[in-house]
Amino acid sequence: MFVPLVDYSLATHDGAYAEWPLTTPLLLKGVAAGSSVPGYVIEGQYRWHEYVLLITSWDCPFEETYDFLLLDAAHQIVARTSLGAPYGSYLLHAHWPIDDRSLRLHFYRADCYTLMVQRPAGWWRRRPRLRLVHHRRTPRDERTQASVDALLAQLAAMGTRSSSL
Repeated sequence: MFVPLVDYSLATHDGAYAEWPLTTPLLLKGVAAGSSVPGYVIEGQYRWHEYVLLITSWDCPFEETYDFLLLDAAHQIVARTSLGAPYGSYLLHAHWPIDDRSLRLHFYRADCYTLMVQRPAGWWRRRPRLRLVHHRRTPRDERTQASVDALLAQLAAMGTRSSSL
């Protein structure tokens, strides 16, 4: 089961954004956890059994990229997948658990993905894996529809305000 967390954060970087390193020290309750992860912002965090799942981004407004990281008890990355493309836009609006091994990810407008944790399977795969699946059509469940409706209402309100300025 995914349990939302608020325990983790990332250290801050000084200087020009273009000079920041590609990884950032991970903090647990404000104290160095002894590892670094890709990205500059934690967008979401969950406990999943004995692991921690982090959703990180690079905080770049014109090329949003997300990393999905599964960490072990020593805060080492045991599974990773990413979402991003040059000149692509993946602005994360919301995320939530949909079952014991899956999260729904709602991006701009009605763009939805499911992030699944696949358990270790036999001697050939001793670690869990992360799998990201894009939905060509918006899933028709109540929570996804509510998230899409809320985002579209926000966008419509922003359009109305900006056109009246």
